[in-house]
Amino acid sequence: MFIRPPLRRVYLGDRVDNNKAVFNDLKSKIDCLEARIETLKSDNESAERELCLMLDKAKEDAQLALDEAKKEAQLALYEVEKEARLARIKANKDARVALYKTKDELRLANLSLEECRAENSALKSKWVIHSFLR
Repeated sequence: MFIRPPLRRVYLGDRVDNNKAVFNDLKSKIDCLEARIETLKSDNESAERELCLMLDKAKEDAQLALDEAKKEAQLALYEVEKEARLARIKANKDARVALYKTKDELRLANLSLEECRAENSALKSKWVIHSFLR
């Protein structure tokens, strides 16, 4: 048997019986490839679902880590604020003590000044009397 395409001639001869075997072989290979394609599609869908689950898990883990970091930051801020309050209370107490000490020293200085004034007045009186008697 000869087939005559426009530019060449091909002899197919005794291959008619072999064609059916080749056709069946190719058909079985196509069926295997189609089954493989379906398996790969199924695997792809499974992998996609698995990746979505992993992404959701990663998002959840990230949110938990963020919440934990926020909680730790709030605790640290509370501690710093507490230390600042205690430092302010101590500074106010120290300032009050210094103020009372200064007021006491001022009172003592005023008493000393009054004593000096009294002594000065007494000396002036003695001087005036002494000057008068001369």
